[in-house]
This record gives sequence, structure tokens and C-alpha cells, in this order.
Amino acid sequence: MPAYNAGAYIAETIQSILDQTYPHFELIVINDGSTDNTKETVLSFTDKRILYVENECNLEKIETNNKGLSLASGTYIAKMDADDVAEPRRFEKQIDYFNTHPEVSIVGGWMRKMDSGNVENYPEKDEEIKVSFVSENVLANSTAMFKANDIRTATLKYDDRFIAYAEDYKFWTDAAIKGLKFANVQEVLVNYRVHESQATQVNKDKQRINEDLIRIEYINSILPGLLQGTFDEVVYAKLFNRRHLTIEEYKRLKQIIGSAYDLEAKYVKKEGLIAYLEAAFLNVAKRYYRVDLQHSLNAIKQALSDKVFLQRLNMKDKAIFFIKCLTR
Repeated sequence: MPAYNAGAYIAETIQSILDQTYPHFELIVINDGSTDNTKETVLSFTDKRILYVENECNLEKIETNNKGLSLASGTYIAKMDADDVAEPRRFEKQIDYFNTHPEVSIVGGWMRKMDSGNVENYPEKDEEIKVSFVSENVLANSTAMFKANDIRTATLKYDDRFIAYAEDYKFWTDAAIKGLKFANVQEVLVNYRVHESQATQVNKDKQRINEDLIRIEYINSILPGLLQGTFDEVVYAKLFNRRHLTIEEYKRLKQIIGSAYDLEAKYVKKEGLIAYLEAAFLNVAKRYYRVDLQHSLNAIKQALSDKVFLQRLNMKDKAIFFIKCLTR
């Protein structure tokens, strides 16, 4: 568990781990150069299952995570953020899942937002998780537990190109490409906080850029040949980041999705991957025409001639679309 200036919350986090119904673990807390009372708070606990490690300076999250992987000596390694709170049976449920699904290497679960009580649920099965990685991270860091030997055999580590932004997403996509299998327990395992400092526009922009890069690298690995150069990568990124496309970009994106049928998929089933990409493209097409219909007769003409777009609309969406055209 990396900790940087976590003094306000880390005691509750540590206690939630010590209260686990599965008691056989070592909690490694790595103080990454904190300037608050993090050290004093951790050392106030006398439980011998806690191993306190202190970096000489602030190494930041990537290097500290990799240090934690090297220090861990157990059969399983569980991730935990220093301000989250684990459910009491978190470890028990994940180890039970490993025991009944021996083919799985990495198990996550659902999360609950503390202030609102809203639950973030994620797909359970390996195939759906890997396909979903095309667009987003569906394995929450603080819920993750993995088999230490499988991670080391696959020579996985955190990529230092993604310092503090989307590094977990990259770790999981790398694991998927290495052939490791995933699962999510279909229950809340961890409660998490959102801080104002996490929600700054600068952080959001950095995370979006990193997520775009991860999506591009991942699709290039699981569907080689889909993207032909930088322009295709820019266009493909807009399939998921909700940024507006030009007419040229929209046409090229449609060609890219269409070309997927002629390629061989790796690590995932081709049918599910194409269905996922088509669903994402339909959402982009709806948004694209919804924006352009407001000010462009050419967009209306293009939409009416776009058979791919029209064929994928359900009856309700078709009715809404044509009403908008008539009232333009």
C-alpha cells in the first residue's frame, strides 16, 4: 500500500485490513516521502502483520508500486489505496474465488463511493473484461488481488510512462496481452473517496491523454493492422473520449470499424470485440449527427445516406432522428 501524505485517512484504511476475516497476510505500507503525520499514524499500530517501509525521498506512485511488488512474499498480492476502506470479507471472498476458479490470475470487485453510496459495478468474466479494456478500465485498483507467481512469470511491472495517471489501466492491459485471466467478484469489496485534488482539470487532461494512448496500444495488440498511422490513432481515440469529429474523421472512423471484419483478433474473441466496437461507433454516430444537424444541411444529407448509421439505429432512435431532420 503506497502512502503519500495520507495521514487524514490511513488509520481507517489500515484498520479495515486488520479487520479482515481472512487473517493470514502481511500489510506492507510504503511511505513515499510524506511530509504529514503518515509515519506516526502507521507506527501507532502494533500489529505484527504490518511491515512499514519508508522511501528516502518521494519516488512517486509507479516506482513505489513496483517496489511493493518486489517486497511482497505471499502467494497473493492485494492492492489497496491509502485512503480507501476494505469490506471485512474482501480477502476471504477473493481467495475463495481463486480456489473455485484456478485459471484466473487477477480478481477485482465492485466499489462503493463513500459520499454518495453509489456502487461501481464491473463485469465478472475474463472475456468481457478484456473486451471492455478497449474503452475503459473495468478492474478497480483498490479491489485488485493477483497471484504473485503469475505476475512475476509474465514479467509484469508498472509502466513509468504513466506516472500517477492511468498506471493501473496500463498494468491490466499488459496483463491481458500476456494471456493472464481476469475476474471481478460481483459484490462491493472496497469503499473509496474522491478528493478535490483528484478532480482538477489538469489531472483530468493528463489522465485522458494517457487513457487514449493505452487504448491505442491495446487495440494495436489485440487487433493488429486496424490502425494505419497517426491519423487513424487520433480518430480511433475519439471513439471513446467524446471529442467531436470532423466529417473527414467520421468517415475514416467508419472505415476503420468496417475493416475490423477482415482482421484476426488476438487474446479475445473477434465476434465480441467487433460487436463492442460497433456499439461504440453507433454512440459516436448519434452524437456526431446530433451536433451537426443543428447547423448543417450537409450533415442531414450525409446522415440520410449513411446506411451503416441508419441500419444500427433501433426504431425509437430512428424516429427521433427523422423528427429532428423534419424540424430542422
